[in-house]
Amino acid sequence: MKLFKIVAGAAAVVAMASPLRAQQVTLNFDDLGVCTGTPLTTYGGWLSIASGVTCQTGPFSVVSAASTDNYLRSAGNMDWTFLNGPVVFNGLYASGYGSFFLDLMSGGNVVYTRSFGAYGSNVFVGPNSYSGQVDRVRVRIYQGYAVLGVDDIAFTPTQTTLPTPGGVDELVNQPNATPEPATLLLVASGLGGVGALARRRRKA
Repeated sequence: MKLFKIVAGAAAVVAMASPLRAQQVTLNFDDLGVCTGTPLTTYGGWLSIASGVTCQTGPFSVVSAASTDNYLRSAGNMDWTFLNGPVVFNGLYASGYGSFFLDLMSGGNVVYTRSFGAYGSNVFVGPNSYSGQVDRVRVRIYQGYAVLGVDDIAFTPTQTTLPTPGGVDELVNQPNATPEPATLLLVASGLGGVGALARRRRKA
């Protein structure tokens, strides 16, 4: 009975020391219905979008396998701010015609930039090895005229207060199942203590 209490206590400590990890959020805009050419300056409680961006309903090659209806479209630069504070940006799908830069920003400063081309193809544009927090994302035209579509914006929030799923937010949540290193260490030490106690009892 005493051994059971020790194990239960260790499990409770591990539970308290292991807060739920943030989930990836993917915004696909498919809940907006038919919105051909509709100006879009905000999206739910997630994004504040700069002017000149419209919500467009397909067909267009920007539509990814995970999203079959709507996307953001612009004939110029496109940028948005995350309304609930900084996030870890995981990537987006882009298509259109032209050469572009993806800028990740924090506190008004560009912290990461990469170039990519979209010439009628649907490409995934990720942050490569950059995993720092950002509060704004900008996709800008390299030169000349271009048409840009963006869909399936994926990011991991770093804050605990988030918009309620559902309603205007169409979400795909992917739990991060990787245990924290501190959690693994705590579990190992707890199991080691239980094993030592069992050995002492057998010797006694």
